[in-house]
Amino acid sequence: MRRWTILLAVLAIVGFAAAASAQGKIRLAQSSVTTTCMMTCNSQYANCQSSCVATSAPPTTNLGITTNPVQTCISVCTNQQLSCQMNCSRASPSK
Repeated sequence: MRRWTILLAVLAIVGFAAAASAQGKIRLAQSSVTTTCMMTCNSQYANCQSSCVATSAPPTTNLGITTNPVQTCISVCTNQQLSCQMNCSRASPSK
């Protein structure tokens, strides 16, 4: 009788360990989707930033205010990147 009790206890422990392992893999797969989304946002940002630098123009003055079109362009890229990443985190399947 004691052997059956020990055997059942061992099987229960193995069962719980297998379930915990599967949960970790599922969570890892879900975070992989979010990571891929974030990396896509970063790639788009890098392309946007490169186009800003490639088309650089000298600063212009409008009513005494000096503006730098490259910096303005990079700011737009940054805002797009942040918006993209917020959408990734909202759509994250790990929530």
